[in-house]
Amino acid sequence: MNDTILHLPQGITVALCPIEPAENRRLAERAAVARLCRLLLGPDVVIRHKPDGSPFVEGCSGHISVSHSRRTALLALSPHYIIGADIEELSRAAHVRRVGGRVMSAAELETYDDSDNDLLRAWTLKEALYKVAGEPGIDWRSGLVLPPGKDSGAARAGKRRCRIVHSAPLGDEWLSVVIAG
Repeated sequence: MNDTILHLPQGITVALCPIEPAENRRLAERAAVARLCRLLLGPDVVIRHKPDGSPFVEGCSGHISVSHSRRTALLALSPHYIIGADIEELSRAAHVRRVGGRVMSAAELETYDDSDNDLLRAWTLKEALYKVAGEPGIDWRSGLVLPPGKDSGAARAGKRRCRIVHSAPLGDEWLSVVIAG
C-alpha cells in the first residue's frame, strides 16, 4: 500500500500509510502516524494527548483519530465533529470471533455474527465508538451501542449519539469511521 488519502462525507479526511517493518513496532507506528500528520497538516504539527488519552493536534481546532493495524497506520481528521476511526486486518476475524462476547451484547452478536466481514465491521465500529465516547472504562457491551441493523448509520458512544460515516473493506483490511452528532 502506498500513502492513501480518502475524502469521506461530512468533510472527513482519512490518510493511510504502511508501517515500515522495524525491530520496535511502537516506534514504527509513531513514525508512520507522524508522517501522516505532516502529510495532512504540515511539517510542524505536534500531536498531544488529553487526560483521557485521546489525541489532538496542538493549534488545530479540528478533531483527529489515530489507529493502526499490524501493517497500516491511519489518521482521520474532521474539521467539525468528534471522530473515531479504526482499521483491522481481515485475517484477524478468528481473533474477533473468540473475544466478541467481551465487547458485544447478545443482540449485537446475533446481528453481526453472520460472516467474518460482519464481525470485523462490528469490531472496528466498537473501537471507533470508544474513541468518540472519551470515557475510559466504559462498558463496551452496554455503553458502545452498534446500530440495530447492518444498514443503519446510527450508533451510541456513552452519552453521545453517533453516525457511521464509513464502514467497509479497504483492500485486505476493514476501515470504520464514526462521528459524534
